[in-house]
Amino acid sequence: MKIVEKLEQELKKLPGIGNKTARRLVYFLLTHKSVSKNLGKILLEIEQRVSKCKVCGNLSLKDICQICEDPTRDKSTICIVESIHHIELIEKTNVYKGVYHVLPNLISLIRGKNLDEKNIEKLIERSNYAQEVIIATSPTIEGEITARFIYNVIKDKTRVTRIAFGVPVGGSLEYVDEVTLAQAILGRKESEKKPQFKSAVKTGS
Repeated sequence: MKIVEKLEQELKKLPGIGNKTARRLVYFLLTHKSVSKNLGKILLEIEQRVSKCKVCGNLSLKDICQICEDPTRDKSTICIVESIHHIELIEKTNVYKGVYHVLPNLISLIRGKNLDEKNIEKLIERSNYAQEVIIATSPTIEGEITARFIYNVIKDKTRVTRIAFGVPVGGSLEYVDEVTLAQAILGRKESEKKPQFKSAVKTGS
C-alpha cells in the first residue's frame, strides 16, 4: 500500500532509523492502533504548540523559553551548541548557569552546508552584551571548523572560550557522560587566535 510506503519513508528520515527498523515500526503502528492514535495526537499538539525561542533557538511553548526567561540565569554568559538536545545534556550537569545559542547546523564542506546568516547575525548582536561566549560544538571535524569560524566572527566583541574534552577528537557530545561533560565545561579554555578559513566557508544557506 502506498500509504504504508509513505509512512516507512518518513520514519527513515528519523536519526538512526534504517530500512528494517522503519518497516518494524510501521507494522507495530498498524497493529497497535491505540499507540498510533495517541502518537498522532501528540505530534499534532507539538506542531501546534511547540516553537523555537526567539532569543536562543531552544524549544519553547512561548516566544521566549524558560531558560532565557529565568531571572536567575547569567545572561552575560552564552553557550553555543549545535543541537537543541545538547542543551538538555549540559543542563543535566548542573554546573552551567548561563544561557544558550543554538546553531541550526554545523559547517560541512563535504555536504556543502554553511551557517545560517540570520542565526550568526543574532549571535553577533548577543555577543555585544556578553562577558563570555562558550563554544560547545563537538570535537568532530565539522564541529572544529564551525568553532573556528564562530571564534573569528566574535573574537573582537567578547571573551571566547572552548570547552575542554575528555573524549577522543572526532567524538560527539551525544556519547559523553554527564561527569565528563561537566568537567569539560568547568575546564573550558580561552580560544587562541589562528588563521581564518578561506572564502569557502561563508554564512548563508
